[in-house]
Amino acid sequence: MSFLLYLEASHETMKQRIQGRAASNPGRVDDNDETVKKRLEVFDSQTVPLVNYYGPIGKLRRANAETLAPKGMA
Repeated sequence: MSFLLYLEASHETMKQRIQGRAASNPGRVDDNDETVKKRLEVFDSQTVPLVNYYGPIGKLRRANAETLAPKGMA
């Protein structure tokens, strides 16, 4: 692996995006507050250790994902 690309966004931003998707594309029964909370817990438990491992060995690249994606990229 050349590097790990980590798209950094706050939990609040991730939650808003999931809720926005649920509002614009209803039908996913798992886009509720409880499931979103569990998804974020899994994200933290599985992603943060990778960031902590690859960062110190120079194989981590970070990108700010707080801003909106360019049109056509969302």
